[in-house]
Amino acid sequence: MAPPQNDFITMTPEVVRLIADRIRTDAETSKNNVDNLFASTRTAVERHPGWLTTEALKKCAETWQQELLGLIDQSRQTAEGLLSSANRVAATDDEARQRFGAVLAEMSTS
Repeated sequence: MAPPQNDFITMTPEVVRLIADRIRTDAETSKNNVDNLFASTRTAVERHPGWLTTEALKKCAETWQQELLGLIDQSRQTAEGLLSSANRVAATDDEARQRFGAVLAEMSTS
């Protein structure tokens, strides 16, 4: 993405789509991997029922898992927003090209 020029942001929709796709793929992979992060915690909780720390460990793991899943969901939403923006920019650019082409065609027949 190019730096702003005269209060305008220049965007290459194809590149933004690739980035959005990568973020979405990474978010999906992360979501699948989050469960594995807490496998040892679940094992510890299951093997030590009645310990004073068991419930605290379980609650801590649940809290962090929800926090991570929330961040992953935010990443997925960001990817969707980027994709939507790229598609709108591409559609606007296509419309501008068509209109400009129509003007040029009209001028060449006059």
